[in-house]
Amino acid sequence: SGRMLARLERQQINDRLPVAIPDNVVIAHKTGNLAGLTHDAGIIFTRSGPRVVVAMTWDAYVDDADAFIANVGAIVYGAVLEPPANARYGVPRAPVEGDTDSRVRVAITVTNAGSNTWAPTGADSVAMIWELRDDAGTLMTSAPAATRLPPLAPNASAPIGLQIQTPRLPGLWHVTVGLTDGSGAALWSQGAAVSTFDIKTHSPYLLKATVGVPIALHRGEASLLATKYTALPTAGGVSHTLTLAWRALDPRNGRVVEQGSSAVGVLNPARDGTFYSVIVAPKSLGTYKLSYELRENDVAVSETATATVTIYRARTYPDDQGGRTPGPPGLLPTSAPIPTMRPFPSPSTGVVPRLVLPSLPTPQGKTPGGP
Repeated sequence: SGRMLARLERQQINDRLPVAIPDNVVIAHKTGNLAGLTHDAGIIFTRSGPRVVVAMTWDAYVDDADAFIANVGAIVYGAVLEPPANARYGVPRAPVEGDTDSRVRVAITVTNAGSNTWAPTGADSVAMIWELRDDAGTLMTSAPAATRLPPLAPNASAPIGLQIQTPRLPGLWHVTVGLTDGSGAALWSQGAAVSTFDIKTHSPYLLKATVGVPIALHRGEASLLATKYTALPTAGGVSHTLTLAWRALDPRNGRVVEQGSSAVGVLNPARDGTFYSVIVAPKSLGTYKLSYELRENDVAVSETATATVTIYRARTYPDDQGGRTPGPPGLLPTSAPIPTMRPFPSPSTGVVPRLVLPSLPTPQGKTPGGP
């Protein structure tokens, strides 16, 4: 019914069939998820009429299943409209990290998914363009010129490097790549598939750092933290007060169990060296994934690193008075003197101590020294 189609057109989970289909194409679809199962089924309304597509997967990682279903949608949509050229794309699955207001290089694998060989030049040649948008779909930057693709036979692939200009603000941005014909006209309006990936931008890092986080920590106690660092040119000519921000993640579900920070030191420009500081362990017990980075005023100035740490119970320190754990300074018992050893006589005195055993009574009828 019309009401049901309208409801399916408002589907909010669009990480499968619609991913590689242009935004202006209407698709009414329903996703499905169970343990080990990932599905999507829907109707793609193309220029040549509606097309029904159903994709069902099992025993696959969710990301792999989503990518497979997206490819199915792209193949069905592209085949229906028969564009002059079509492609499949191997794009990064995880967000590509880079500095704000810079050019980020991204490697993409392009496969000729059409039936014609791409020409090196002329009307039958193919190029690639890109657009970068925010969460609201606002266009932030785009390719200044199309990147010419090499001549490829059907099903042949080639690696392509793109230079993506990032915005001046930190954030997560969405990049769409697609084909153009020899005259520079975009082919996604004619049914050619597109692909998307994300770029995560941050303020330029100030230093390269290797943080030596102990793999064995004790609940609520401090441990030594050694941070080897090298200042980058982006550190400028002023000093920077740095802290280590960390998050203890549950390895089963990736949720943050506890988080905190500790002072590290002051970074001087054009310097390298080692900071020695302390890290106070979380108040949890068990094995966790520790995610951490150096920050200045709550802005990350180094890459984020991870380590697997085990947090044990608090340590105890037996003393010389019988195994008690020492209390605060000044509260140790002082009434009982600590036993001392008398010095061994020096041979220069001419007196050498001799070990003398007490004489034992000899049993009657026994000869001393016998068995």
